[in-house]
Amino acid sequence: MSATGVFLVAAGAFALGAGVSRALPQAVPDAVTAAPNLYAVAYENDAVRILRVEYAPADRSSMHHHPASCSIIINTQSWESMDPDGDVFPAFADAGMFACEDGYSHSMENTGEEPAGLFVIEFKGVEELP
Repeated sequence: MSATGVFLVAAGAFALGAGVSRALPQAVPDAVTAAPNLYAVAYENDAVRILRVEYAPADRSSMHHHPASCSIIINTQSWESMDPDGDVFPAFADAGMFACEDGYSHSMENTGEEPAGLFVIEFKGVEELP
């Protein structure tokens, strides 16, 4: 797998993690700690943590880290992802798209006019996918 995640769709592919930093998780808090108003633990065991993520229009998270993970988009949405260096990457995803990617650090802002929802399945203790 490349250093970026890829949303797979019938019409093509979309890079989710393009440009985001692979900063060490110790340097940046996890998503639930950094933005508990946006990220909630839906399920957790020794191997995975599943996050329910909900951004209202214009909601922005602070910088946070995800270990290796897979994301499932609930509804069509657009956002901007910012890496720890301050570089901003606009993105768009349709409902039902998904991506699996290595660990990364970023902040996000919902740039759409509708709420943005997704699930993130984080693999505990894993920074690189096989």
